[in-house]
Amino acid sequence: MFKFSWLLASLSVATVGCKKAEPPRMPAAALPQAQAAAPAPVALPASASPAGMPVLATATVGGPQPDDGQHACEVELSGDITVAIGPNESRYIYVATGDCLNPTGIMRGRELVPESGSFFIEVFPPCGSDLTVCATIEANGPDMHLPKPTSRYGKLDRVLHADGAGEIEFKDLHLQVGSAPELMLKSPWNK
Repeated sequence: MFKFSWLLASLSVATVGCKKAEPPRMPAAALPQAQAAAPAPVALPASASPAGMPVLATATVGGPQPDDGQHACEVELSGDITVAIGPNESRYIYVATGDCLNPTGIMRGRELVPESGSFFIEVFPPCGSDLTVCATIEANGPDMHLPKPTSRYGKLDRVLHADGAGEIEFKDLHLQVGSAPELMLKSPWNK
């Protein structure tokens, strides 16, 4: 107990009269070089999630990269899905290069849509890509992060072209969902 009291007294005396140091400032001329030297993307291991929690996506340092090495465009999409759902169902939004309803399409993102039906999703396809957007109604289950077979889905009535600088935004997208032959859309994480 005596050693602990002595340690506390030493620490409190050592901090009296100390002034908080300001962080070093980088000269403005050095900023572009510092930003250009950003680290390369590094995937986080699946073990980074708490035990028992599913890994929904792989995060990267330095921003997501397209699969084929092309320059990635940052694309933000928002809108709504107008369809009622049952108590054990959820709405999902999918974005793909190519046709999102076709197995040859490359799925770029999948997001759970909240109860309001309004969605927001951000994807990083290669610049110049044509994107399709699909919506599904899927049964709830233990693996919410994995797509499930469904016969209730729909596709945006137009193709979106991802090209430009900075954030490319597509707002006020409205998707209708109807009944159709059963299918299961691909997961963006299992190509």
